[in-house]
Amino acid sequence: MRKINNFQIEKTVAVIGAGASGLITAKILKDQGFAVTVFEKKPCTAGLWNYHETDEGVLYKSLATNLPKEIMIFFNQSKPYAESRSFITHQQVCSYLQENARKWSVPDYTYFNCKVTKVLPTQKLDLVVEHITDTLRPPGDDQLNNTQWEVQYTRFCEPKKLQDVKLS
Repeated sequence: MRKINNFQIEKTVAVIGAGASGLITAKILKDQGFAVTVFEKKPCTAGLWNYHETDEGVLYKSLATNLPKEIMIFFNQSKPYAESRSFITHQQVCSYLQENARKWSVPDYTYFNCKVTKVLPTQKLDLVVEHITDTLRPPGDDQLNNTQWEVQYTRFCEPKKLQDVKLS
């Protein structure tokens, strides 16, 4: 619930994906008083940074970042990277994302194993998430399908100047 000019406004926002962009988007919107629901097709947060042998993802087992972790931090992180080295493994990035998601309580308002297959515009600027599959929420939670949501899709990027980055 947001208060704007002494009016209480309920704004429901859907964030599709619980990767780095989805996590920070969900956190910021929640902090600003929006009712946020995240839809993630994987069984956990961190999006593409999750690696499993059976996935057809973009990661491989020995992947290390080609960017220093110092430019991949959330400005409002709750849990810093545990590793002191600048160039880290995908497991360390995944852990960082998952730990911050837990600190921000993102899993509490996330539908995991949930693939959004269709999003339709309404008469207003809102969107309707029409088809959702494989949710892990309890049976009988039928409020999801055909519910109007404002869908936030973003690839969050705030460039940092090289002189502001301190490598370890």
